[in-house]
Amino acid sequence: MSELFNPSFGQMLNRARVLAGRTQQEIAAASKVSFARIRQFESGFSEPTLEEKEAILAALVTDLVRLDEPASNGNGDRGVIELVRSYRRLEPAAQTSLRQFLKAAAPRSTQRSDA
Repeated sequence: MSELFNPSFGQMLNRARVLAGRTQQEIAAASKVSFARIRQFESGFSEPTLEEKEAILAALVTDLVRLDEPASNGNGDRGVIELVRSYRRLEPAAQTSLRQFLKAAAPRSTQRSDA
């Protein structure tokens, strides 16, 4: 029962991946982390390195942000606007899962001490 309140990185990866509608193979290809490693993380057999976490996070976020689109207001904020809109369209449970995943994936030096 405690895993519901303190999920592992692998559990959060699985939730975020499923919510994004991506397969393990797609995340592996987009992140350049092997399919076997993605499967190991989600199964709880292995913990990713910081570099692997960052690559996986980037692969998941890529679906939400289109950085190659021209800025809507001339100063490059379109990607951020699209990210916020995409986040707001998620169900509350999906928002919570995404926040947990992002917190777990963030480098320790960037995590707030009050979080």
